[in-house]
Amino acid sequence: VANSPPAPVWRTLPAAFALLLIGGAGGAYYARASAPLQEASAKGWLDQVADYHLVYATQKRHLVEVPASETAHLQKWLTDTTGVTFTVPDLAASGLTFQGARLLVASGKPVAQLMYTNAAGQVVALCFLAGGDTSAGAGTTALQARNAKGVNMVWWASKDASYVVVGPSTGVDLQSVAKAASTVL
Repeated sequence: VANSPPAPVWRTLPAAFALLLIGGAGGAYYARASAPLQEASAKGWLDQVADYHLVYATQKRHLVEVPASETAHLQKWLTDTTGVTFTVPDLAASGLTFQGARLLVASGKPVAQLMYTNAAGQVVALCFLAGGDTSAGAGTTALQARNAKGVNMVWWASKDASYVVVGPSTGVDLQSVAKAASTVL
């Protein structure tokens, strides 16, 4: 047996073809199966952000950890902590005033939370964390509206980070705020 000649190439072709088909089917299955996992992961951190918003939006004196007067410091701190480079968006055209920021944790990852208020005192938060949607390429995914635990949200992702604007159901056009923020971030 050790001295027998190798099998002709044509005999191994069916086995190679079968392996190719199995590999292709496995890859297609993984691609379809991972999309719901990405969506579930997004919903997980958004639900956690909604929980935080329900607590922090009621705070008057302790709305933020670092006030807006320390914007340079909080940008460096949150960039270093989250791994997402950003500039605080000026959302004055949407009727919002930047109040400052705080650090949250969602799904074991650091989340930056930039806090804004409108003239009526309603709180709107812009939150983000590292880890986006690689299918976004160099751009961003479409804005997607969602309500979690009675909190309205508009979220999107770039290839490197995921973002969400969180706020009240009335008095603030969250879609417009998210659109304005997404052009800066």
